[in-house]
Amino acid sequence: MKILVIGAGVIGLAIARELAGGKNHVTVLDPAMPGTEASWAAAGMLCPDSEPVSHAGLQKLRLAARDLYPEFVADLERETNVNVGLHTEGTVLFTPEGSVDEAIREPEAVWRPARFFPKDYSVDNRRLTQALETSCRERGVRFRPVAVRAVERSQVLLADGQMLAADVIVNAAGCWSSQIPASGVTFEVRPVKGQMAAVAAEGWSLRYVVRSEHVYMVPRFDGRILVGATMEEAGYDKAVRPETIKDLLNQAAQLVPKIRNAPVIETWAGLRPATPNGLPLIGPTSLPGYYLATGHFRNGILLAPITAQLLAEAIKTAKTPVLLRPFLSV
Repeated sequence: MKILVIGAGVIGLAIARELAGGKNHVTVLDPAMPGTEASWAAAGMLCPDSEPVSHAGLQKLRLAARDLYPEFVADLERETNVNVGLHTEGTVLFTPEGSVDEAIREPEAVWRPARFFPKDYSVDNRRLTQALETSCRERGVRFRPVAVRAVERSQVLLADGQMLAADVIVNAAGCWSSQIPASGVTFEVRPVKGQMAAVAAEGWSLRYVVRSEHVYMVPRFDGRILVGATMEEAGYDKAVRPETIKDLLNQAAQLVPKIRNAPVIETWAGLRPATPNGLPLIGPTSLPGYYLATGHFRNGILLAPITAQLLAEAIKTAKTPVLLRPFLSV
């Protein structure tokens, strides 16, 4: 079976990896280098407990995704020898008062200014996409640095005018996915900008992911601490604003005062793919052989492994798994 995956972010890479092998011939199409857009710009938080969502189906999918992650990471690291930096120490969630010590001392308490969520994880998303690309190549996935202009029945039109035929086409192009027209298929995905910074923790470390409703801090094993992130309706603008970064760092320092003196070593912005109702689009469309895997918004890193697993099942069996039914696409 010939499979084309549009988009080389974490979702597209995970899907390509899952479908590769056997009689499947998988090609990933993306004008950018793999993992260099929203997947590169993320913080890698895997936090369905400390940041639940109101939609029951999405929350169920997020919890299942979190539970799948340790096995997924172990398998990926064995295959590629790339350490993806899975961090399993948990998350401390602050309200206006309280302390980390109080939150950890009584982790089961409900009413208090700070709460500890021991089952929240994080992962180094840049290392993760590197490992996924490595695994894809080892499994025979081909990469073509080209944009897709349109999808037609059983084929795609490339930017250079070439047509490629396929048995299965998966649109995992993130915030650009709805800009690729397809016969009879209409949906909306827009970019939501997030600005972030990384600081160096010199002579100290942050054990947990620490967050409030305004800011989060995610530790990395190399001593960096990621601080983010804004939520901006700014179109496709990825400019970094110094005043915005300063505000993020000030908010972070209110929770962890040492952040105030930590040197800033990197700033950046990324574009999250969002749908009007906040739910991802995962599954078959009305166009035979054409599938969507997009609109993951702030859950792209978390949902990548389970999206790949369930979408591959849907493609192989022509049946929609129960967990995907709330996200049937168009």
